[in-house]
Amino acid sequence: MSPRPTVVVCWINLLTGFLIRHVSEAGVRVPQDLSVASFHDPYVDNPFQLTVAALDLKAMGRRALEALLDDDLWKNPAPRLVPVDRVIGKTTAPPAR
Repeated sequence: MSPRPTVVVCWINLLTGFLIRHVSEAGVRVPQDLSVASFHDPYVDNPFQLTVAALDLKAMGRRALEALLDDDLWKNPAPRLVPVDRVIGKTTAPPAR
């Protein structure tokens, strides 16, 4: 693809492992040529030391349940924020110039 993407964000860490392996086989260097990140649990099976937007899954579940039970929210929908921590790993870098 031209121009080639400079960053890929995957939902789960498992996908990033497949991605990193396949792009590396194609000669693409991570993170020099392509930054790879995930948003999920950074502490579960992270052999590539991914950069992760770590969702607080417990808080997300709690907010989802609160939203389901909140009659006012059904009448007047409003966003509910979930805490996210940034875990800097070794799979992202600033874009090349």
